[in-house]
Amino acid sequence: IELLLPEEKDKPVVRLDHVRFSVSLIDILKKQVTIRFALEGMHVNLVRQADGRTNLADLLPAASEAAPPSVEPPEPEKKSSFAFFPPLDSALMVDVNDVNIAVDDRVSGRHLLVENLRLGIHSDSILTRQTHIHSGMDITADQHRLPPVDVSLVVDQIADMAASKFTPENLTIELKGTLPGSRIAAEGGIGDQGLHGT
Repeated sequence: IELLLPEEKDKPVVRLDHVRFSVSLIDILKKQVTIRFALEGMHVNLVRQADGRTNLADLLPAASEAAPPSVEPPEPEKKSSFAFFPPLDSALMVDVNDVNIAVDDRVSGRHLLVENLRLGIHSDSILTRQTHIHSGMDITADQHRLPPVDVSLVVDQIADMAASKFTPENLTIELKGTLPGSRIAAEGGIGDQGLHGT
């Protein structure tokens, strides 16, 4: 899949190489669905011209040509004591790899390149089991390579399925990884002690 500007056919604004998405209902009697999403290879080239225009905006109809929408006063917010709880739990498998984003700002003369951006989200049950999230990327700013980003996050105990309610007071989080110039590590929850780390 490619999004192209007529004058730059050799350099697409967005290109997607491989995308897969599926939903399995085999466990629906157990009130669970399995969602899988995989993206392998995405390239984005963003350019802000010297006059402030962006190539991404050039792909969309000019907003100035559209009639201004009518504005109606917002209705007063209605308060409700109804607490929503999803009727189905979800097993989630997300794998995103080889995402590359290039930003060329011709107003400021700055350049940013994000390479090999990856994201993984894996959970046998979003509500009742651990959800593991991992992300990383390589960044080059104005031709200076920065230390790589590599972050992992584990989220646990989001809900009590037997009681059909969310349990944020039991939510636990573990975060660790590296950001440019620093290492991070934290763990804890929303309970009395809160999140702590370095």
